[in-house]
Parts: sequence; structure tokens; C-alpha cells
Amino acid sequence: MLLTLNWLKEFIELNENPAKIAGLLTNVGLEVESFGNVGPELGNEIVSAKIESIFEHPNASRLVICDVFDGANLFKIVCGAKNMTEGDIVALARTGARLPKTSKFPDGITIKETKLRGEISQGMLCAENELGIGDESDGIMILNKLNPELGVTLSSLLGLDDTVFELGITPNRPDCLSVRGIARELSAVLNRDMKIQNDHFETADDLDSGLDAEIHDPLKCPRYACRYFANVTIGESPDFIRQRLEACGVRSINNVVDITNYVMLEYGHPLHAFDSRFVEGSKIIVRSARDGEIIRTLDETERTLSSDDLLICDKSSPIAIAGVMGGENSQVIDDTKSIILECGYFDPVHVRKTSKKLKLSTESSYRFERGLDPNAIEMVIERASYLISRYADARVDKRIVDLYPSVKNADKVSVDIRKMNSILGTSIRKKKVEKILGSLGLLKTDEKNKLQTYKIPTFRVDLTREIDLIEEVARVYGYNSISDKLPLVNIRAADNLGSKFHKINNLRKFISSIGFSEAINYSFTDPDLIKIVESEKTTKLLNPISLDQSEMRTSLLPGLITNMKRNINYQQDNLKLFEIGKTYNLKEENVNVEFNKLSIASSLDRVNNLWDKRSYDFFDMKGEITKIFNYLHIRENIDFDSVSNHSLLHPGNSSAVLINDINVGLFGELHPDVKAAFDISMDIYVAELSLDTILEISDQVKISFTQISRNPLLRRDLSIVVDNNITAGEILTSINQLKKNIQRAEGCIK
Repeated sequence: MLLTLNWLKEFIELNENPAKIAGLLTNVGLEVESFGNVGPELGNEIVSAKIESIFEHPNASRLVICDVFDGANLFKIVCGAKNMTEGDIVALARTGARLPKTSKFPDGITIKETKLRGEISQGMLCAENELGIGDESDGIMILNKLNPELGVTLSSLLGLDDTVFELGITPNRPDCLSVRGIARELSAVLNRDMKIQNDHFETADDLDSGLDAEIHDPLKCPRYACRYFANVTIGESPDFIRQRLEACGVRSINNVVDITNYVMLEYGHPLHAFDSRFVEGSKIIVRSARDGEIIRTLDETERTLSSDDLLICDKSSPIAIAGVMGGENSQVIDDTKSIILECGYFDPVHVRKTSKKLKLSTESSYRFERGLDPNAIEMVIERASYLISRYADARVDKRIVDLYPSVKNADKVSVDIRKMNSILGTSIRKKKVEKILGSLGLLKTDEKNKLQTYKIPTFRVDLTREIDLIEEVARVYGYNSISDKLPLVNIRAADNLGSKFHKINNLRKFISSIGFSEAINYSFTDPDLIKIVESEKTTKLLNPISLDQSEMRTSLLPGLITNMKRNINYQQDNLKLFEIGKTYNLKEENVNVEFNKLSIASSLDRVNNLWDKRSYDFFDMKGEITKIFNYLHIRENIDFDSVSNHSLLHPGNSSAVLINDINVGLFGELHPDVKAAFDISMDIYVAELSLDTILEISDQVKISFTQISRNPLLRRDLSIVVDNNITAGEILTSINQLKKNIQRAEGCIK
């Protein structure tokens, strides 16, 4: 949003420089993205002056000599232009003036007294393109229509001695999409009263226009008002209106249209003017569009509508898309003599949908879709009526057709001063709070002890909760005025976190101690990676960060394999990684179930030397799992069973892990197809275990301690002959079931 400093000064007294004002606005949450001069820097030596006389140059037929008076001194100027006459008011650049960089003067130019073909020239009469304020180059600027005093700087005369601010207004602050709204914020911050605007329309005529209106869809249009104007003269806008609109990025069209735009920027509420000749029956009907209904808008485009869209119609056809753009069939043109001015309040959601669907964003839709104040409509119409009556010589009907079937009343919100000070870390007194909120337009209606209740003005659609009022106090009080304090936080002792937390934390330390590095990945992942693991139902995120992070993970392995691949790409191929984290499985009735899992992956060389080099294999991974079980005191009833149908593991080199005949996970070599999908050439072994189940089994293990034997350790190498179909796990189970006083046999049989 763009607005100018001089426009702001009509609503509040401002003596601060632009940089100071920009800082104040930014500090209250209205970020000033940039600010600068409205036009080029012309200085004080380019002024309005009157041509007293013109006579031919004695030595050059294409030049003339002008006597030019600036109200104090007379100057002789040699000039080559022919478009001026004696008595014209022109732009005089006196000696010492600095002309800005333009297409004609790329480096700028300083005006000096000089001789041209033998005659002294004490300055220069300027054209628009020489000053960088227009493209006109056929002759010098003629300022007669401005009727200026002599000697007035051109910057002041043309409104160029002004500053334009560009603000980034957040969507929750539609009240600040206006000059008046910004002035209100500055009034609160600077503790200054706003100026009273007296130039509102006061007299009107009974024009008996027969104007009438109906609302057929009050949900989409809670309020609609219109007014009739006669004897309208269409022409150029006054200079101050045209200059301010152009400085704010709005193209000047004609006085009536410009006034509707001017009031919109001033008050934040859009208006629209119809040529009353094209409003059949002088009756306006606000209704939903019919599916397939067509309207040709002001941008000369035919648009097809649906029943979700809201239309402004006369008795036979649509004349505007409500809140978005007017129709071409009713626009104000050069021979317009009477108009109907509308000002409505349209439901923000429906305006937003229509704007998005039609891909048509306008200054009006930008404001309506953020939410406006329905109770400001009469004030806005009166302001526009004053300007149209004055600058378009219009007669104004004293009757305003105003349909407001369900009046929107102000809400009330209470704020506890003690709670506010606790949150902000301040000690602001309740009188100060009342003053701050009052300066923003909030009216205190009740007070009990430290609890104050305020009536929220209907232009503040963002204030609905106590915390909103606390934020308002903080903004105006000043974030820089709030001292830094560490918050009081109740810190729980680690002992209160539960045994499971400690077990998992200690398990992390143990796995790190046997050579693994911990990886931490996002819980949301790429759907394509999940499909590699297995086709389980997954939870899809409603608003994902990106497409490759749009579903909750059902396994830790895809993320761990991705970590392995990244390290291998950096030639770090001796890897041992692990991750402990949650997975999310979608069960019946769309219920999400969380599981704690432990995953490990390895690709390192077991013995790394030139003569005895052996790669990490299936039995090494089995040994890692056994170490983890030993750490958790799980030493009995462990079994391993082959797996041949898991999409992630090699069918001939993988195994399920069972404890007490309960499947607690699997491990093995990565499947060749998966390695190809990840573009990995080396062998990788992975395991994924259900940590919840393992810890539950570990909790049931009774740990007993025996005295250390006084006798030295005795080792025996036991060799046995068994059938090929007998597994090592079965042999270990048989030995462990012997009720004899023997040393445990884990890890002895290969």
C-alpha cells in the first residue's frame, strides 16, 4: 500500500521527518518497506514565473528572448520554444538550479548565466521531460490552469515536495488500508489527537430520483447503500486529487471515478459510480449470479459466473461484480450527467472466492476480502458526496437508500491487567492501558478490580480475544520499552520423566559407544520413499512444507538410507548410523498410532587392511543386534527366522528377529532394487526394531547378581555335528535350556 506524508498531515499533525515516521510505523507492526520523494528533487530555484514580454532574437530566427518575472526579479531568458504567449505562467529554472537526471540530461545539468548567439540568458524555461515529471517535449510547461502565485517552487506547486511510503499491511489489518487508518495508528503512538475533518457534505436537494434497491442475498451482502447525483460535470480532477492518486499508484480517469478512488484510499472503503442512464428502472438489485451468467467488466473482458458469485444488477441485467469490478455497460463516461453512487459491505469469503476464481484482483477486492467496517458506509458516502458536489458541480439527493437488515454490533472483550503484565513482563498501570486502548478507538464499558472490558470498534476485525488486546497494548507501549527478562519456567527434574525416557536415553549412549553415529530426520517424508518400504496406509499432511515432505513416515529406514547415500556421495563409505524415533501408522477409522522404533544401518569394512579385508556382512549386523539385546538384559528366547518377501531386504540374506516368539523387527542386506532406486552400489545392511516391544520385554527381565567366581576363566572349544536344517538359534536355545551350572553360550557357536 502507498500513501503520502502530506495526505497523512491532513489527519494528524506531524513534525517528524519521514525516516522517523517510517520507524514508528514499523515498530507497531505496519512495516514500511520503502519511502522516498514523490517526484524528482527540483530544489528551490525552479519556480513559477510570468512572461512579461516576448521579442525576436536579433541573431537567430529560431530563438526568442523573454522577459520573465518571478514576483521579485526580472530575468532575460533566451528560449527556442514557440508554445508560450505573453502573460503565461511558466516553470523558470533560475541560475544555480540543478535539473535532475533525465533522458534528455542523463547526468543532470546545473543552470548558469550564459550567452546564446550574443544575447545573455539568465536561466531556462523548462519542459516536462527536462524536469523528469512527464514526457511532453514539444514546448515549455504552461502553468496557467494552476493559477499559482509567482515565485512558488515547482515542487510545492505540483505536489512533488512530498514523501511516499510503501507499507506492507498484514491481512489481519484491513483498517490500515487507508490514510485515515494509518493516521489513527500514529495518533496512538505519538499521543496526539487526530484532526477533525469538517469538509463533509452538509446540504442536499430533494431530487425525487425514484432510486430504489433490494438485497436478495443478505448473507453475501449484509449492507448496501446508494445515492443519486444530478447535473454532474465530467472533467479532469483537481490537481491535488490527481497528484495524490498518481503518487499512490492509481491512474487518473475523470473527476467522478477519481473521487471514488480517492475516498477509498482515504477511508479504506471502496465505492463505485454508475451512469444512471444505464441503470434500468432506477432500481438496483443485489443478488447471486445464475450459473453461466455473463458480464462484460470494465477491463473489456467477458466473464462467466456461477451461483457462488454476487452481482449488482438493474431490473434486466448485471452492472457489476460485487466487491470486485464494475460492468462496462454502466460506466461513467464523458457525457454522463447523472450518477448513482454505491457503497456496500460484501462478505469477505465470497469476494475472495470470486476474485480467485476469475483471476481478477482489484483495489476493491483486495480490501473487501480482508473484511471492512459495515458501520462506516454512511460516513464514506457523505465524504464522497461532498467531493462530487464540489469538484463535479453535482446536485446531491438528500436521500440515501440504505439497506441494513441485520446491524452488526460491537463485540466486547475483557483484559486482566495482572495477566497482561505477567505475559509482557511489565508493570503498566490500568490508567495507561485505558489510554492506549482508547487512542485506538476502543471504549471501556466496565471495570472490576484489574479486569477491564472494552467495546471493540467494528473496523477492528482482528480483535476478538484477550491476548489481542494485550498485543495492542504492547505495540503502542513500545516493544523497545519492555525490558528483557528471563521468563519464569517450571523446570521438571529429569527423575520425573519416567523410566522409559531414561532407558531410551541410555540406549542412545550405548549404541553410540559401539561405534554408531546418531541421525535425526523429519517425521514427514517423501511418499515415494514410503512406497519403497511397504504399501501401508499413511497420514497425509493438509498443508505440507513441500511435496517431498507431505506424508508421515511409517518407517525410519528410508530416511536412514537417504543419510547413507548422501555420505557415500561424499566418499564417506565406512558408515554406522542409527536413529531412534517415532513412526506413524494409519489404522482403521483413520486413527493414527505412534510407535517408537530403532533403526540401524552399516556399510563399513569389517577388517580394513591390505591383506585381510572383509566387508561388513549379515552376521556382523546380527552381532550388533545381539549386543543391544545384551545391554537390555535380554539373553533368552531370542530367535531369528528367514524373511523372503520384504520389499526392502534381500530375499536370501535377511531375517526376522523374535523374542519369546514375538516378532520385534527384521534385519538384513538391502534389496538390489532398493539400492538401484537410491543409486547406491555398495552393500548396506539395515535393521529396524520395535523399541516399544523390546523395552516392554526388557522391563519383565529379572536381573540377579552372583558373586564373581574365585576360579580362573576356563574356555573350551566345543564342536558338534548336526543336520543342515538345524539353525544356530536352535542349538543356543537347547544349551540355554539345560538346567546345569554352566556359563552362558551366547556368541560361542558359528
